[in-house]
Amino acid sequence: MLGIVLVAVDAGAASRPPGFGDFRVSEPPPAAPAPADLSSHPDARRYRTLLRRSKRDSNFAGHFTAIRIGCGSSCAQLAIVDRRNGRVFFPAEFGPMEWAVADLEDYGYTFEVTSRVVRACGDPGESGRPACRFYEWTGTSAHLVAEVPWGAVDPAGAANRPSPARDFGSVHAAPRSGRVCFERAEDGGVMNLQLVRLLASRGGSSREVAHLRGGESSCVELAGGTWSLEARSTRPYDPSSPDPNACRSSPLRIRMEGKEVRVTVSPQSKGSAYICGWDLGR
Repeated sequence: MLGIVLVAVDAGAASRPPGFGDFRVSEPPPAAPAPADLSSHPDARRYRTLLRRSKRDSNFAGHFTAIRIGCGSSCAQLAIVDRRNGRVFFPAEFGPMEWAVADLEDYGYTFEVTSRVVRACGDPGESGRPACRFYEWTGTSAHLVAEVPWGAVDPAGAANRPSPARDFGSVHAAPRSGRVCFERAEDGGVMNLQLVRLLASRGGSSREVAHLRGGESSCVELAGGTWSLEARSTRPYDPSSPDPNACRSSPLRIRMEGKEVRVTVSPQSKGSAYICGWDLGR
């Protein structure tokens, strides 16, 4: 039988991992939820499209909305919006966390609208310390209250479980692997909704590693060595375009050597009009 080893993080730590019912919230959601205030946090503008598109319904701790932001295959972080005033939080405790390192049922961030508890199961920030950690949300920050071995938590009954992450084809990490992060700025008009696919190729094999709309970003792990990156999409302003590879970028060669590589993605334009093509830059 797998025993639960609780890591006490303060003097009041319990003898078992907390459940959602241990930190109940009875406060009802606001009748008129406020939109995200993009001026309330320096990272809010970077994720403005996701923050604006997310439902304003409270799903966490009474009057908050917790928003999962993808950061690659089997990876997510949390943004939290106070629906009373629109204030946005990006707690460091809820930063990028991966769960592809184990085949377990309990993974990612889970939470409930009637509880201040966030359960985070995975490996935060590639620390090499995977576990299930339990945080209490104070209203402005997160406080770690317990930590147990990953896999020791019964996920039955958990609310708001994230759907299984799509496999965007990230390559299993090699000794000199690195992270490539794609960033796409906010575009104008219809182009902001135009989906662009990012492909990584080497050795005659090509695979999709991310896809972005305007204002979005995504990071993925690639094995060490030289890769060729390319952006592809259907034709802009033509919803009936059947060819997902009609518009392409020129290949961008990068070398993964254990460091993060940042790549900007932007639609090509001629004058003030967007054309069928993409630019990848460093």
